Parts: sequence; structure tokens; C-alpha cells
Amino acid sequence: MQAVAIVFDWLTAIAFGCAVMGCLTAGALTLIHSLRQLLYWPTAQAVVVRYWIVRDREHGQKFYRPVVRFTAEDGCERIAMSAWGSWRRVYRVGQTIMIRYQREEPRHIEIQGFANLWGIPLTLFSLALLLAVPAYWFRLSA
Repeated sequence: MQAVAIVFDWLTAIAFGCAVMGCLTAGALTLIHSLRQLLYWPTAQAVVVRYWIVRDREHGQKFYRPVVRFTAEDGCERIAMSAWGSWRRVYRVGQTIMIRYQREEPRHIEIQGFANLWGIPLTLFSLALLLAVPAYWFRLSA
């Protein structure tokens, strides 16, 4: 019976450890994406022209993705859809917002803001920290 408990503790520690490593890996990748945006993607003022409505397949929940018009560095006016969406319309149609876009592919845009830039990496690193506590606890008890 003691051996079963030890094996269970080790397996639990390994499972939590794998979850921690997954969160750290995903957090690092999204952090790299955010840093690339800061360092290499130009900013531009954009006007929200409309919303693209996407429905969740499972529950039918609506997600609103802003479609914006902006002028890129090359002087060409572009219309692009944000990679980010929300369950509500965050911006008014006609409102001016700041975006970042890929210089090589100006249709790839993201709305500039703390949550869009740092939200996912911070969430994943926090989750990894939260999962590391039980992983460490189970390792100690094994």
C-alpha cells in the first residue's frame, strides 16, 4: 500500500510538472511574440469601420472582431481585421485606436494595449507558478 502511495505521489508530481512546463513553454512563445511586436511591428492610428461577428461553434456565443482602416508606412491605405475579439463591442464604429501591424504582412494587426500585449504571457506564467506549488508539494511528499 505504501508503494502505491509513493507511485501516486510521483505520478502526480510528474503530471503537475508537465503542466508547468507546458505553461512555461507557451508563456515563453507568447512573450517572444509580444516582444517582436514591440520591437519590429510599426504602430499606426486606425479607425474602426465595422465588426466581424464570429460565433462559437459549441454554444453560439458571439465574438466581435474589429475591422479597421489605417495607413501603413508605405502610404497605402489598408483594411484589416484584428486577431483579437471580445464578447462585446469594445470600440465604437468610427473610433480611432492605435494598432501594431506586421511590416511584411500589413493585414496582420493587433490592437495596441496592455491586455493584448502582455495578458496571455502573464496569465500563462501565473498559471505555471500556481501549478508549480502542488508539483513541488507532491515531490516533497514522495
